[in-house]
Amino acid sequence: MTLSLSRSWRLGEPVCGLFDFMKSLASSNTLALVLYAFISVTATQAVAQPQPGSDNDAPSAENLMRHVYVLADDSMRGRGTQSDGYDMAARYVAETFRQHGVIPELVRSDSNIERYFHQFGFEVEASDGRRFPMESYNVVGSVPGTNPELSSEQVVVGAHLDHMGIVDGEILNGASDNASGVAVMLEVARLISRSPPSRTVVFVAFGAEEWGLLGSIEFVESIADNKLNVVAHVNIDDVGHLRTGPIGRPLVAVLHERSLCLELYNLVRAHGDRHGVAITDQYRDDVFTRSDHYSFYQAGIPVVDFGSGGEHEWLHTPQDDPEEMDGAQLQKVATVVYETVRTFSEEIDRCGSR
Repeated sequence: MTLSLSRSWRLGEPVCGLFDFMKSLASSNTLALVLYAFISVTATQAVAQPQPGSDNDAPSAENLMRHVYVLADDSMRGRGTQSDGYDMAARYVAETFRQHGVIPELVRSDSNIERYFHQFGFEVEASDGRRFPMESYNVVGSVPGTNPELSSEQVVVGAHLDHMGIVDGEILNGASDNASGVAVMLEVARLISRSPPSRTVVFVAFGAEEWGLLGSIEFVESIADNKLNVVAHVNIDDVGHLRTGPIGRPLVAVLHERSLCLELYNLVRAHGDRHGVAITDQYRDDVFTRSDHYSFYQAGIPVVDFGSGGEHEWLHTPQDDPEEMDGAQLQKVATVVYETVRTFSEEIDRCGSR
């Protein structure tokens, strides 16, 4: 299929009612899984989370892998666009945001969970020329900045939530692509919310990435409408399966030459060196346009895309399951992402130090 986008997004519009969603799950074991995950997150926060600023205030491998196992469970049915599985995954993300105090729509509110959902519509064109309407939504939350001079600026941290759904009767769970990226984003959100930085940090689980980056296109188009001043975008996509770099370190590709000034790239590389992650800017040209950072890049916003930099044997296959992932390695990547977001939201303007 080829894609054409018809903009019909409305800020904060609910996609489906909570009652209808719960009723649809009541006859399956999926509801039990989601409730268990929510309770588990709450219990972990209440019992095991350190206070902000402590030595243990860092990404948790346990949290990361719990998120991955929930989002890549068979019950999510591959998180296909416009599916019950995607709706369930989106509610998991929104509920996790709410539990961490990440607020909807840049406004402090105890409102309905659907305030986190930003809906948009699009059309697909079949090979016979027929057009079919579809819809999806991003899940958006924010942590307001604390510095009156900088809080009007935003650093956007994103990861696409959707995957391929069911193909030829097999569920493509997408553990690395991109439950891993969403898990990292959720851990960064947890830590940022515990100690908010100077700038506002906006967290986005993008929808319909697999259909052509549609969720990030919609978000970028809405920046002016929502009076946002985005100074940088950090994207996380497919970080569960990484190549091996120098001296056995996991290798993360970071966009640089066409999208990121040297000062920012060197800061990211320094964070990687400190935590045992090799950072490269050798990003294949054919991969450059294939994740949500590209929508921000086209708008002239500096971007950092944490990813594998290319394809791996599990990509878009039924074998991309959580069991194939290394939690300790994912924790290293999450730590580099977290420190990058913290640096950008505290100290860095578009190109250089304050």
